[in-house]
Amino acid sequence: MDLSIRIDDGDRLRCTIDDGGRTAVLYASDKESALEQLIAALDETSRTGCGECVWPTEFGDYWWTFRRQDDDLLVVALRSGGTLTGWEQLLRAESAFEPFADHVRAAVARARQPT
Repeated sequence: MDLSIRIDDGDRLRCTIDDGGRTAVLYASDKESALEQLIAALDETSRTGCGECVWPTEFGDYWWTFRRQDDDLLVVALRSGGTLTGWEQLLRAESAFEPFADHVRAAVARARQPT
């Protein structure tokens, strides 16, 4: 699973995840809060086996969920445009936990570097 995090032209956080040709793009309006929440969700997953965070934007919310059993990790990314539309699954993928967590932490560190 490949993941990149960057600031887009609208000054939002943009996270692209590619899992063997299936691609999902998640956004967040509050960049620093979103990065902190993502790391906190991974930390919680490491401790308890489950973690999640929600990234709000002006055009909908993005919800990350992580489920870990031993070193197997399930990542689910969802999007909701509002109460009436409910949640749409953008991505459901599996990975080894430690390599994925290391990859996310490195992407977060790169996103925090000044441009």
